[in-house]
Amino acid sequence: MQQVAARRLALAADPEVAAADSSRDPEVLAVYRERFALAAAGARYWARLEELWGQRQELGARLKWRADSPV
Repeated sequence: MQQVAARRLALAADPEVAAADSSRDPEVLAVYRERFALAAAGARYWARLEELWGQRQELGARLKWRADSPV
């Protein structure tokens, strides 16, 4: 978090640094917006849940609590 804050302060303080920053490139921003859009993130979570659901028998056997194990 400190690095993010320091970077933002540096970008705000120096317009030349901000202009040279590749993360402000519209193409880069478009990729981030596409990747982290709610629909895209939801689709990734859904796919992961489907994957886990398909493995539920295997995972269930590995994750069963033993009666004598402390919780």
